[in-house]
Amino acid sequence: MKTVDLDEIRAKLSDLPAVPAVVSQVAALVDDPEADVEQLARVIEKDPGLSARILRISNSPYYGMRQAVGSIDLALVVLGMREVRNVVVGVTLLDCVKPPRVGDRTLEAWIRHAFDTASAGKRICQAFDIAAEGEAFMVGLLHDAGKMAFARAFGDEYLDLYETSSGHGDDLCQAEINKFGFSHAQLASSLAKKWCLP
Repeated sequence: MKTVDLDEIRAKLSDLPAVPAVVSQVAALVDDPEADVEQLARVIEKDPGLSARILRISNSPYYGMRQAVGSIDLALVVLGMREVRNVVVGVTLLDCVKPPRVGDRTLEAWIRHAFDTASAGKRICQAFDIAAEGEAFMVGLLHDAGKMAFARAFGDEYLDLYETSSGHGDDLCQAEINKFGFSHAQLASSLAKKWCLP
């Protein structure tokens, strides 16, 4: 079987969008001590799709809000600027690697698993009083981004391997290494470096 090195897979993934400008703008504002909630809300609201997703996530059971969150300003007040930044980064980068040729059921299962893992990470931080809930949520969202990137680059070739190797755990990682030379976890790490994530 042909071994594919990381540079070659990155070349195959050249159609992946760069980190969208809104992610950089949001990150810069959150890191700016003089920026305020209103400035951040105006940047996010320029992207209606992103705004809708933030509101949907803010009102989801993952956050367990007692009141409905109906505006980006309120989401920023209720969740905090740092938390909203992590949601923006997570959902935007997840969209960047979403493969176009994956069946709806598989893609839905991957995204549901990403949100379940994100929720679990957040709850673990809460249970152990660790002040990194937003970061844990973002890492959970992106932990399997390598699977989506593989599917985006190799389509049915990867999906066949995914289905015949149980779809998770050591069996999948070993099958990926045997076929491509590295696992989806290693690919996700490479993408995180490409996107300048910590």
